[in-house]
Amino acid sequence: MARGGWNSRAAAAPLAAALLAPAPGRADYFARKRAQDWRSFNDRVWQAVFGERVVEAARRLLGSPYVWGGSDPRGFDCSGFTWYVFRGLGVPLARTALAQFGQGVGIDRAALIPGDLVFFTGVGAPLHVGIYVGGGRFLHAPGAGKTLRYGSLNSPYFRD
Repeated sequence: MARGGWNSRAAAAPLAAALLAPAPGRADYFARKRAQDWRSFNDRVWQAVFGERVVEAARRLLGSPYVWGGSDPRGFDCSGFTWYVFRGLGVPLARTALAQFGQGVGIDRAALIPGDLVFFTGVGAPLHVGIYVGGGRFLHAPGAGKTLRYGSLNSPYFRD
């Protein structure tokens, strides 16, 4: 027994318990964090699965002719192509590249996953859009006299 009737061993146990116990709200924080991580994981899985569905639907249209203002397999312009693919999967996407750009959230090139839309700008405004398929490639309707085809993000024309 310590001086003054104070038992240091007996007092240390509640102090240690108090120091080791989660702070008020801390358990809630960890529960919220686990739920957030799970949602984030589920979102990533959903995006990956959905992205592959987008790419599959887009690949089925390879070789379709370019038609200015076109939005069906008889002929596509760039935004008509993306609009058609996403609409077929139940996603309401605007019809023009500029409006589609406004619907999205910007990400770094390194974060692209298959199914993401990639935009290319002219003088500050999106002028062209395609669907990223992975490996630095995307599908797009390039222009008059051409057909729906693959492009490369690393080509000099699209790199910047």
